[in-house]
Amino acid sequence: MRYGVVLVLLLSTALGLAQVESPGFRHRLSLVTCTDSLTFDLNRTFPNLVLNHSVSRGGAIGQPFLATAVNQPRYRSLRPGLSAGVIMLSGASDSAAWRPLHRLQSTLVVQPLSWLSVHHRFEVYSRDVSHNPWDAGWKGMYAGTRDAFLLMQLNGFQLLAGRFAPVTGPLGVNSLLFSARHSLNGYRWEYELPLGDGTGWFSAGHYQLDNSLLATGGAARRYLATHRLGYTRSQSFSVALAELFLYGGWEAVPTAATLNPFLLYHAVQMNGFEGNTLFHFSGWWRPWRGLLLTGEFLLDDLQVDSGSAADREPNEWGVAVSMRMALGAWPAIVGVDYTRIAQRTYNAPLTWQRWQVHGQPLAHPLGSDFDRVTVECEFNGWSWVQPALLAGYTRRGQRSLFADWDTPWLETEGETYHEDFPTGTIEYEWSGTLQLTAHWRRLELITRATSLAWINYQHLSGRHQDFRLEIELNLFLQTLLHRGLSPSP
Repeated sequence: MRYGVVLVLLLSTALGLAQVESPGFRHRLSLVTCTDSLTFDLNRTFPNLVLNHSVSRGGAIGQPFLATAVNQPRYRSLRPGLSAGVIMLSGASDSAAWRPLHRLQSTLVVQPLSWLSVHHRFEVYSRDVSHNPWDAGWKGMYAGTRDAFLLMQLNGFQLLAGRFAPVTGPLGVNSLLFSARHSLNGYRWEYELPLGDGTGWFSAGHYQLDNSLLATGGAARRYLATHRLGYTRSQSFSVALAELFLYGGWEAVPTAATLNPFLLYHAVQMNGFEGNTLFHFSGWWRPWRGLLLTGEFLLDDLQVDSGSAADREPNEWGVAVSMRMALGAWPAIVGVDYTRIAQRTYNAPLTWQRWQVHGQPLAHPLGSDFDRVTVECEFNGWSWVQPALLAGYTRRGQRSLFADWDTPWLETEGETYHEDFPTGTIEYEWSGTLQLTAHWRRLELITRATSLAWINYQHLSGRHQDFRLEIELNLFLQTLLHRGLSPSP
């Protein structure tokens, strides 16, 4: 009864926002899951999205990649102007979590020159919650700058400098390398070169991560160097290979080797420079209109022989694949995703080499030692509201990327060593979500109702259930402020 009342209330609220006047606001649905790098990165997004008032690789203005009907979602990068949003309520079934959570988020984009823009995103939280990225509070308020960077795009060259989220991989927020939930301080540059019917590109970046406390006192400085090479053929496919090097130590500083994007980081490591090297392969393929396949493969460490006891260490890897399909004449998109990350992936013998930032996984929010299947269906045939249904099944083991590094394979006799997956007492989770996104003038309302059930919740024997409700309201003012913040034509 309670669930039915909530669903009727959500639908009534969405129906109350009658006619949409700005369909360009439809930017939150699954077409963004194919972004690769930043959302305004031309080469690794859907090939024909409108970005920065230009059209990527031969696509038509406003036509989304999987479109078979005009009302399917489309994505536009933020124009110069100001937007603000607030999450009005978020919680779980326990009384403490049901207290209202207010989060205000504002975004300012200024474009003084046609090839240069300044981006700033600021957040304020009303109380300390698990997804609040800010530690220091004042009278129950937590605030901080999520993004603050310069973006320069000129003749195939792109430079980002400041604080931003370097999302890499077609799965976006759930990428195996970076998550859009975290912003890093550093820079990233990229150069594009037309090749045949597509574009080749090379990107590189360097970031300073948070310090890691040492058992002996003090803290280890942490840095991350990246470079990536890829090719995108318009409307067909995109592939990319990346190498990343996480290093640091007591009073560590960037060196010429890590700042040089053309050196092989693994070779640098093998020649005595201590660090953790990861390799990442990603891409998408569109075999025909209306079908999109994406995938990622991460390699943290791979044992290729068993000549010594140290070579019996389990392989550290991760894989994520997805499918998005438009349902013919129906204005709907169906998606299926699968992700699996081994139990020791992202971990390292030295704590400052773990793939984490501010005590949270730097990549997928579940970290390691899990696999997950999700299914979603999004209907976009109505101009006033877009409903979506999502279901998920997750298995989680007890080992995380923050676990102390142990070496049980050194204690085995013989040439075999095996670890179960997932490890320990496995937590099983089922989830179902109804999401409604509605627009009216410059307002956007997003409502989510989620039902969850667990077996062995938090790896303790037993069953557990929960129900969560989120209401998010966003106000977009780019149209009002666009004239005063953009350069003259």
